[in-house]
Amino acid sequence: MAGPACGSRWLGICALFALLSHGPAQAAPKLPLDHTEWPKAVFDWSYVLIASREEWAAFDTLQGEAREQFLGLFWKRRDPTPTTPDNEFLTQFEERVDYALTRFPVRSQPEPWDRRGEVYIRFGQPDDIVDSTFDAYYEKWYYFGLNLKFMFEGGAEGLRIIPFHEFSGGVQSLPRYYEDIKRMEAHGVLYVPPLGELHLDVALDLYPFRRSDGAYDVYVASAAPVRDLAKRNWRRDIEGFHYVARIIAFDSALGVRWLDSTQVEETRSRAEKRGLSLHQWSTVLTPGFYVVAAEWDDAQSPRRGVASFDRWLVPYDTAVELDLSPLVIAEDVREAREGSGGFVRNGKEIIPTPSHIFEKSQKVAFYHEVYNLRPGREGQCRYRVEYSLYPEGEGERRILFAGDYESAERATFQSGTLPPGTVESGTYILEVKTTDLVASVTKIALANFKVE
Repeated sequence: MAGPACGSRWLGICALFALLSHGPAQAAPKLPLDHTEWPKAVFDWSYVLIASREEWAAFDTLQGEAREQFLGLFWKRRDPTPTTPDNEFLTQFEERVDYALTRFPVRSQPEPWDRRGEVYIRFGQPDDIVDSTFDAYYEKWYYFGLNLKFMFEGGAEGLRIIPFHEFSGGVQSLPRYYEDIKRMEAHGVLYVPPLGELHLDVALDLYPFRRSDGAYDVYVASAAPVRDLAKRNWRRDIEGFHYVARIIAFDSALGVRWLDSTQVEETRSRAEKRGLSLHQWSTVLTPGFYVVAAEWDDAQSPRRGVASFDRWLVPYDTAVELDLSPLVIAEDVREAREGSGGFVRNGKEIIPTPSHIFEKSQKVAFYHEVYNLRPGREGQCRYRVEYSLYPEGEGERRILFAGDYESAERATFQSGTLPPGTVESGTYILEVKTTDLVASVTKIALANFKVE
């Protein structure tokens, strides 16, 4: 693991690990906000609880300004309110690390805290703690909402997790013990929202399409279930509900490249018919790395939802051979008309489904664009498209359709529909294989969806 060595400024904290034994301790000095200035042991053992293997490997190769920039994006990805300057996740994480360092320190282990500290940083304060009144010291921690419970036992060198023993004599089975440990270690750090704040399930999709000037037309769709928005949120005067939807995009230097906030009013009849409340945005972005987040807030309840992801918009050269856009999974792709929504491409209005979840009575529509076809001698581009469906898990690949096409332009598009009842309930991957018949080049685009 990489991390800065302890500087003279933090010799007091480093010495703390060598001096404190098991049990409550005096408050340690407040850790600095810049995590690269944390003592190496504290930084390494706390960061590894959050970071994926890929993030840890990437961070390990960085130095100086590149490392600081990486950490800025690392925390922004986990910000529960990315459209505001405050990062509640980071604040909560710092408080937990500070508490674990103070309350659960150890002297002779690589970790700066025992296993209680690790569990505390991951999940926060337990719902209940039971400790022993006997000679052998132990603690039992209960997380009822996560269906997890841990038993810690040990002495001055720190408490370790052992199989769980109930007062009644019941014993946690070894398979269940190892299963709970595996679930705990696979879990990141759980953010606990402020008391009273309710979670709103938000889905998010981003679809970039190439422009002739080297930039991208970017369409973003975000949706939330009506059943969640409608709880205690119906307005009698409009027979519906309303919410605030925001979109924000940061570049790799955390500069805000795109920000939009909209108040939306949804009628009961329209919302209940669709099952999802859908909001769409569009903008133009130049190639680069972006963190994109959508944030929804009920106007009349404490419900909040955030969805975010990273996206590279790669520079492209129109002279290179065949390339494809992302494959859009949609509720409908239909002829555009006056008053159509903001997602219109090549005369088609696209109604995306960011959740990628459909009922069996719904059709599944899709859309994608084809770039850089090579003209033949007669000036026409010729290409072949094959659509296939792969069920998740066991199941054979199913070819839905294959056909040859011609285009007078090097860039074109394809759209289609799976009628209701085409597929049974399950999770699927839709594959679109496109072959430039002139250049003999093949590219594949994939998208997943679920039928309930």
